[in-house]
Amino acid sequence: MGGSDGIRYGTAKLNVAEGAKVVASGRKRGAGEAAAREICAGFIQVDLSKIEELRRPQS
Repeated sequence: MGGSDGIRYGTAKLNVAEGAKVVASGRKRGAGEAAAREICAGFIQVDLSKIEELRRPQS
């Protein structure tokens, strides 16, 4: 789920608080990694509107 700002961030934060393991995604690495650190989640930089990025291996 996108989770670096707004309602996506709030949803990710709530899911973590409820005990879920969350991996957020977003286009902006810096903002995404900072948000993920704040809520103890993982982060993957990806633009979900570009199908070729979905096929790219993640590290």
